[in-house]
Amino acid sequence: MSFATKRKLLYVFKYGFSKGILRVYNAVTAHETLLCYFMSKAKCS
Repeated sequence: MSFATKRKLLYVFKYGFSKGILRVYNAVTAHETLLCYFMSKAKCS
């Protein structure tokens, strides 16, 4: 089990399942947005 997985599980145990799901969704969305931004910037340059 990776460090990130352990950290997410601890977050869920501390703040509850609904907050954990929201955190996972927001983290994935933010990473995808940044990845798409920089990839499109590199491709268009």
